[in-house]
Amino acid sequence: MSHQEALEAINNFLEWQKDAFAVTKNSYKMKDIQIISFIYTAKDNQVTISGLAKHFDISIAAASQFMNEYEEKGWIQRIRYEKDHRVVYVRLTNKVLEEIQACKKWCQTEIEDVFDSFDEREISAFSHILNALNKRIEYDMNNK
Repeated sequence: MSHQEALEAINNFLEWQKDAFAVTKNSYKMKDIQIISFIYTAKDNQVTISGLAKHFDISIAAASQFMNEYEEKGWIQRIRYEKDHRVVYVRLTNKVLEEIQACKKWCQTEIEDVFDSFDEREISAFSHILNALNKRIEYDMNNK
């Protein structure tokens, strides 16, 4: 396994750990991390409130309440769809996007520092374990 493949394996594993970092670093709650992650991974980092409600299996009113709170905190902004002003998208603010990028950069630096001390055999073994763990977690989450 190459160094780049190992780094990708670690990055995949850290995707599962991002909420722990964010909770301690930025005072986000677990639900906040889940919602922000959902918006972040959506096309153009934006979703409709009804799409958010459907994904998290909550009422539109509850999703709207979360978005009201997030808007007050400066985490999201509401964008009206140009072709139909009844449709409102929520988009992550630059503040949140910058925090995500800073977290990714921090994680990448930490990973590289760890891997610099490993030989190829250790990197390969560690990456194999993390890939197996990642596949297991994905399987478990998709089959619940």
